Order: sequence, then C-alpha cells, then structure tokens
Amino acid sequence: MAMAVVGSTVSGRVMARRGPRLPMLAGLAAGTVGLVALGAAAGPQRPYWPVAAAMVAVGFGMAFTMPAATAAVMEAAPSERAGLASGTLNAARQAGGVIGVALLGTLVAQRAGFVGGLRAAIAIAAAAFALGGLLTAAGVGRPVTSRRLDPARRQQ
Repeated sequence: MAMAVVGSTVSGRVMARRGPRLPMLAGLAAGTVGLVALGAAAGPQRPYWPVAAAMVAVGFGMAFTMPAATAAVMEAAPSERAGLASGTLNAARQAGGVIGVALLGTLVAQRAGFVGGLRAAIAIAAAAFALGGLLTAAGVGRPVTSRRLDPARRQQ
C-alpha cells in the first residue's frame, strides 16, 4: 500500500513536469524488473526478502504507471468525449485485470507443480509489462504542456 501512495504521488509530480511518457516508461521498467526478480525468487525454502523486494518493485511500477497512463488517454481524447474515454479506459482496465488473473491463475493451476506454473505465469506477466514499455516508447507522445494538464490554467 505504501508503494501505491509513493509511486502515484511521485508519478504525478514527474508527469506535471515531463508529461506521461517518462513515468509510464519508468513504471513499466520497474514492474518488468520486479516481475523477473519475483520469478527468480519464487520457490520453496527461499528467503522472504527477495520476494518482498520484488513485490515492492512491481507495486511501485504499477503505481508509477497508472496515473500517467490515465492522463495520456484523457489527454488524447477530445474534450467533448472525455467521459467516454474515461469510461472506456476504466472498463478496459477492469476487464484486463479479470482476464489476466483468470488466465494466469489457470496456468498456475494447470502446470505440473505450483512453482513451475507460478514462474511461467510471472514470465508472461513480465513479458506483458515489457511489451507495454515498447508500445509506450513507440506510441506515447513527448511531454505535454502543464496548461493542458492543469484545469485551472485552461482558463488563461
């Protein structure tokens, strides 16, 4: 929970200065590294601290990415379609979470041995984070002006 607060707070500050691209890339990179570390740390008779450190990295990465991703979507939508963009984003995020948990959970349950399935599921999740980073690098624009991010400045 602490990483969510810290990550989203820092993400907002970075995004206000640099736009959504940098926090999205940094968050997706942190999440990818955290998931790879989590996959390596998973297993019986392993110390807890590598698992905890990996989970902190994943949590920080998600918290750093999501506010910027939301801002990027809302920034790209015409103002008269802001409600539609917000609703579509939230519906897609919820559906993606449900489908991801179901598919990765099925993989964990179906593999021979829990740890093998867990590592396979984590590898797929890490690949999805890395793909998100590549798509962000290719498709999310450079910094936007703070006037467009701050509703109070839109009046000027």
